[in-house]
Amino acid sequence: MLAGFFGAVSSHLLIALVATSLVVTPTNVYAASASSQGLVNLQKTIESYVNSINGTQNLDLPLKNKSLPSSKKPVGSSRQSDQATVVNFNQDQLNNIIAAAYFSDATYADNSDISNWTCGTACSNPLVTGTNVTLVWNDQNPSTKGYIAKNDARRVILIAFEGSDTAESWLDNLQVELVRFPLRSTGSATWGRAHEGFSEAASLPYSEYKDQFVALANENPGYDVLVTGHSRGAAIGQLFVALLANEYPELKPRLNMITFGQPRVGNEDLAQYINRQGIKTALRVVDQSDIVPHLPPEFLGYRHPNRELWIRERPRDKYELVLCALSTTDAGSGCPQAGQLDVVVNGVRDHSIDNYIKYLMEIPISN
Repeated sequence: MLAGFFGAVSSHLLIALVATSLVVTPTNVYAASASSQGLVNLQKTIESYVNSINGTQNLDLPLKNKSLPSSKKPVGSSRQSDQATVVNFNQDQLNNIIAAAYFSDATYADNSDISNWTCGTACSNPLVTGTNVTLVWNDQNPSTKGYIAKNDARRVILIAFEGSDTAESWLDNLQVELVRFPLRSTGSATWGRAHEGFSEAASLPYSEYKDQFVALANENPGYDVLVTGHSRGAAIGQLFVALLANEYPELKPRLNMITFGQPRVGNEDLAQYINRQGIKTALRVVDQSDIVPHLPPEFLGYRHPNRELWIRERPRDKYELVLCALSTTDAGSGCPQAGQLDVVVNGVRDHSIDNYIKYLMEIPISN
């Protein structure tokens, strides 16, 4: 059993081995400007997008209520659920998801603040203090930003990708066609088809920085390896994981992917290819009615790899985590779906990484 960031897990759930107290803190003041502007641009783009389809397509957004069965098995059980199930995490398990959210939040800070790990509460929360950043990049054509780091307390090597913060990037996210993935692959070397913009954005940091990331992982063989990101950064991260698992299969037993507000990245073939990689942990955290995980829409041929962990609001402002069933479609996931909800208000609000952190901190803890 590997004593790492997530410890022993079933194929899709995590168990932590590092005990750290959970402290509720204000949201990241350094990231607020960039991420808030990103939400404004997202709202404008969503308004145009919804108007353009004139309500003729079903966006399949999640309902906020409907009873689901409670988990009778402990998290980390080898049982594979075929239905959406309310799951109960202990403190360590939930801390590891929240830590990944903070690592994602930090990507919105200035490069120097990331390098020095002085990016407000995204860097100062006790769950992520002591993070040693070894590389920060901010490239153009295509635009990507992120960092590579090590956290000894959590025994993890991580790479985190920044999300969208311009209207132009959101428009690209919604409207670009599917292309072969990996880029320039042919025949049996093609794993499926991916969103062109996400594919290009993942290929650049992979070719430029994966050697440093893998070297750091190899220097710390007892540490888990984490790939994380929010929004567009989550999409880039998922394709980065596909490339990494293919080239470095020896990393898969300790390779973890936790993303937040991730849009769909490719077609059914690519989703199934990613599912077959069998990495240690694969979780897509979705906050309530967040619109972005439902884009680009399924009717354009897009599918999600497994597995969604849905933050659902319960009566009296309480929240719970629902582990959706193993499926590449919204309908098959078992998480309740609805038609076109108020995507401009709730869908954009729920996409904020600050909201992800806030609601994760309000999840009740199991004993």
